[in-house]
Parts: sequence; structure tokens; C-alpha cells
Amino acid sequence: MKKPGQNEGNVFLFPNLPARLLQKAMGLVEEKKYKEARRLFGKLLDLDSQNQKGLYGWTICSIELGDYASAEETITRLMDEKTPHFMEIFRLYLTLLIEKKDYKNALWEIKKAEGEPELRKMSEFLSHMKSFCLSRLDETPAVAPSTNQQKNGFENSLSKHPAVDLSTLESHDPENRMLLIRHLTDTLNQEDLPEIQRFLLEENQSQEIKTMLLCAIQENHLAETVTIRKFGNVYHVAFDQQFLNRATAERIEQTINHVLGSENPTLAELAIQLSRFFMVNIFPKPITTASEQAWASFFVVRAAGADQTVEEKQHFLNLFAVSEDAYERARETALEAEQYPDWPDD
Repeated sequence: MKKPGQNEGNVFLFPNLPARLLQKAMGLVEEKKYKEARRLFGKLLDLDSQNQKGLYGWTICSIELGDYASAEETITRLMDEKTPHFMEIFRLYLTLLIEKKDYKNALWEIKKAEGEPELRKMSEFLSHMKSFCLSRLDETPAVAPSTNQQKNGFENSLSKHPAVDLSTLESHDPENRMLLIRHLTDTLNQEDLPEIQRFLLEENQSQEIKTMLLCAIQENHLAETVTIRKFGNVYHVAFDQQFLNRATAERIEQTINHVLGSENPTLAELAIQLSRFFMVNIFPKPITTASEQAWASFFVVRAAGADQTVEEKQHFLNLFAVSEDAYERARETALEAEQYPDWPDD
């Protein structure tokens, strides 16, 4: 495949050709015709290999087509350029890493970004993407512990009976904690249920670990209902269609895709990732205080980092036909949970 910016020497410079190519390519992106769009972005880059809109468009199309190597090559060039749109470019780079399930490198990039002045407005977004990546670390090969002592301690934890002392989970770093929970899911049985139930009702235990234990109970079919204390309240959980807010999360995802899927697929995907993570972790706290449209607008505003800019936030509220009051109800519900100790687990 010819790389973008490699001129074949046979491009004739018709009047306004770059602008025409860009307009046509963006139209194809809106129609989700990413293969055809990328071909036009490539022609644009043949004319101007440093064209930032062309590089950005090529990257989006490459991500959508699953050509992550090409996407990473062009997004890296964009990251090295001086540009007033660095936040948007960084957000696209983070999307690429998440699409590749490269959560370790995503966390590394987030850590570096936290010290960048130009990304200060994205602090809330970065915090939630950090939590999301931490929650998915078990989907990638684990990084070996840095010392033999850490390695031995971790392996010994895996060899213990999973329900002997669940509180020891909190003594591990986030990455190894995810692997321990995965190990528990594979080995739990009915005999472990009383110990798990005790842990779920303890006031000071990790909210995140409690959610993961609920998933382990469901995956192993250990109970039809359990009782859990989260966010200072006691809830009775049934393992049905409403478990982890799945049905609601799907409708929110559909709403986001309907409104933004064509106009801004990158932002839509990030907002959906945030909504999935949030809906799982807030469960079983009621979320009916806000409509699904309001929740969709809330996650888009958060993903865009637009909550600090009145004009940008209002733009998204208008897109989703959501009032300020409805948006605030969703936001207040989120903040009430997130300000509780151990949310998110950073």
C-alpha cells in the first residue's frame, strides 16, 4: 500500500484541488465510506504531505478500517507537529490505542499527558479514561513484576483459596488486582458465596472490587440475587436484564451513535466507552433521575472536554435536544457517585 504523502508524480494541480479533495473525503466519512474517503485523503497528502486535516482524516479512516499500523504512523506525525488542535489529536491517539486494546501504552500516554499544560482542560476526561484502561488491563498480556519479591508475592496470591481474605485484593497494584479478580472468576464456587456476601456488605471495601465480584457471581451462576452496600446504601441485586445497567447502556449507546456516529465518529466512540465504564461501575445506584438523552449528552460533553466551555457544552446539549436542567440531573448523579471514596480507582 502506498503511504500517504508519497507523490506518484502524476497529480495535476487543478484550481482548489486540495479543498475539493478534503470536502469530498469528509463527505465520504460522514457516509461511513472509509475506504473511499481514505483514498481521497491519500491524494490530498500527495499534494501536501504535512496537511493536518488530511493526516487527521487518514488516521480516522485507518482506525475504522482496522489498519492500525497506518493510523499510528500518521497520528504520530500529527503529534509531533505544532498545532492548536493538539487536544483533539491526542484524543484520537488515545482512541487508536484503545481500539488496539493497548491499554498499557494508553495509560502511559495518559500519565505523560497529565503534566502537559495544553491538556489541562482534559483532566476530568483523562481521569476517566485512566480508570477505563485500568479496568481492561486483563485483556492484554500482563507486565512482569519489577522484582522477584513482587513476582513471588503475586504468584502466592493466585495460589490462595480465592475467598480466604478478599480484602488482600486492595493491597495489590491495579494491574495485578485485575488478574487476581479474573483468577477468582475462574475458580469460585458455592462455598465461597458467604465470604463474598460478607465482603459486599462491608462499608469500607473497594466499590470497584465489589462490582467485579458481582460479575464473578453472575458468570459462575452462584446466586439469583445478592445484597451489596455501595455509595453508602444497601441494594438488592438481581442478575437479570437490568444487571450492570446493560439495557440502559445499550440505549444510550444507540442515542450517541444516532446523533454523532456520522458527524464525529471518534468522539462518539470515546463517549460510548466512557458510558459503558460508568454504567457498570455505578450499578446498582439508580440512574433514573436523568433521561437517556441527558446521559448521552453528559458522556459526549465529558469525552469532548467541553464541560469547561459554555458554548461547546451548549452545542452538544442542542444536538441531543437536552435542557440544562436535564443535563445537570445526570451530572449531579454522576458526581455524587464519583465523589464517594474509591471512585474511580486511580
